Amino acid sequence: MVLLVVRVMRKLGISGTGENASRIAASCMKAGFQVIICGKSWKDLRACASLLLKGDSPFENMSGKIDTQRISDGLILSTEAAAFADVEAVFEASGFSVPERRQWVERVVRSTGADTVVAVALGSDRLNELVGSGLDSPRIMGVRFFRSSHGRTVAEIVDGNGTDGAALKKIATLADSIWGGHITARIDSGEGIIQSMGRMIAMETLAIMRDGVPQEVLDRVFRTRLGFPHGSGDIMECSNTSPDSVHSGKPAWHGHDGTAHGVAGWNRELPPTTELLSYMVNPARLLGSSINMAAGLVRTGSLSLEDAERAMVMALGWPAGILSMADRIGLDSIAAELKRMHDQTGDTCYILDPLIEGMLKEGKTGEMCGEGFFSYPVTHSEFGSVKLDRMGNHCLISMTRERKLNSLDAGTWKGLKLALEAAQQDPDILTVFITGSGRAFSAGDDIDMMLQWQGSADAAEWMNNYARPLLDLLKTYSKPLVMLVNGLAYGGGCELTMLADIVVAADDALFALPEDTIGAVPPVGTTYGMIVNRRIARYLFTGEEFSAGEAMRLGLVDIVVPRAQVFMVMKELAHSISRNSRASVLETKRLINMSTAQLETLGRAGEDALVSLASSAAFRNSMQKFVSKRRREDP
Repeated sequence: MVLLVVRVMRKLGISGTGENASRIAASCMKAGFQVIICGKSWKDLRACASLLLKGDSPFENMSGKIDTQRISDGLILSTEAAAFADVEAVFEASGFSVPERRQWVERVVRSTGADTVVAVALGSDRLNELVGSGLDSPRIMGVRFFRSSHGRTVAEIVDGNGTDGAALKKIATLADSIWGGHITARIDSGEGIIQSMGRMIAMETLAIMRDGVPQEVLDRVFRTRLGFPHGSGDIMECSNTSPDSVHSGKPAWHGHDGTAHGVAGWNRELPPTTELLSYMVNPARLLGSSINMAAGLVRTGSLSLEDAERAMVMALGWPAGILSMADRIGLDSIAAELKRMHDQTGDTCYILDPLIEGMLKEGKTGEMCGEGFFSYPVTHSEFGSVKLDRMGNHCLISMTRERKLNSLDAGTWKGLKLALEAAQQDPDILTVFITGSGRAFSAGDDIDMMLQWQGSADAAEWMNNYARPLLDLLKTYSKPLVMLVNGLAYGGGCELTMLADIVVAADDALFALPEDTIGAVPPVGTTYGMIVNRRIARYLFTGEEFSAGEAMRLGLVDIVVPRAQVFMVMKELAHSISRNSRASVLETKRLINMSTAQLETLGRAGEDALVSLASSAAFRNSMQKFVSKRRREDP
């Protein structure tokens, strides 16, 4: 016995014969649907079929004159809307003028079965313009298609103010199977929500370019800092925004403070390279107005939180949704940037949406606090004057002696070690960040503590019980270690940064190695510091203060960023590192540790020298003079 298996193809209708209709038909056929195309004339239908056959479709090898309704099992042509009687759905894409198209929509609806849904393909027209008042059907909805320059297509379904929930679900399921994604909007914006979000980002991009920031700098912000798969050009192309209106004036690093377009005043000690300038652009400036718009849509119920989140992920391949990006940047930073721009321009798009405003009043600032648009795993631990905040795959260790400028007393040395050990033992944590509370990273070793030493024995006890255990741990630490220098970093504070893998510094941070001025010696600075750059010797001998820009030139700092962006960069680095193989990251760290192990002998010699000097009268006299001077300068 021979069994004959007949495959029954699911049917979809396409109303219209223009380019848009042809694209929809081709997508439906590729997804395995039988497509019935209905047009006004056979001439139009033949042109549409020819366009399909020339394109990338299952019928590209067919040729010859088309003079019958069925040209294959997958494609049927008709001039009668009655051909849609048993289809699952009709995509109305006739492209006629508004009055004529309204009549055509009515004809299609009245020719279809009670279970057939009708999705009216929208361009700049609104759904209510194309659906007459006499046609109140729960089976009608709108649909817009966003097509990126990388070939992604997302169906944006528009609720027709009374569209049946089952009908919306049906067209959403079809959209997912045909185009691989959809969002549902409960308002008709006229342009489309995805298009509107992209246009806002594009307009902010153009504004920054007009301020003299080169496009390649913005490309780096998009690709490297935000982790997007595309640069500024793609944003503008996808949103149909032209960069032709950009007329660059003076570059942002030549005397222009950049406050007009979200570029902080550039540290003029540094050369204006693309990488460095990218850290002067505030991501909150680029995405803020679009985030604000998304928040408003969610607040009013025009867009679900889930749809707002996945819109740009599906459309442009973002690694996270726009609201997740808001949480990562920080809602407080978004609000501050929107306020600044509204104060400057008066544009209503910068008025903070009540949803974000309310979240901030509740202390919900995003990833840093564990709650924003979404929830994040954040736990807190304290080790004396050191706090450990676990944030999923990374953590922040903070010195909390704010009133003492986070000077390193015995408790802080011990607390840092305990916090670092806890983070090292936590299997969820990959990257560890260290910073200081308030306006200082760390003012260095606590002079008041050192004045209590009676000689080298006390200094040796401090070195063996507190300083050396932490230094040894830092030198052999098994996970990527990033120092966030949010303010001054003097003496031991500056030396701690030399044992990090990455150092991020606020552009107004100050560094100094003043140990020689108080009769001591910087053990890490004279070893690890000199290996980084021999020019550090000047600051070792003189104790002079130097800027974040000079620290970068010396190789002591990797990233200089406006103070308000220090923790943004923390999140950027954490997410960037976590995208890589965990095993590879940890193995890379192990090899880095091996390469610096040769410095251990030199490091020990520097530590022993500090202990030896502690017994001298010059040491005590120098420290007392330093304290007296500090008290005179700090009333």
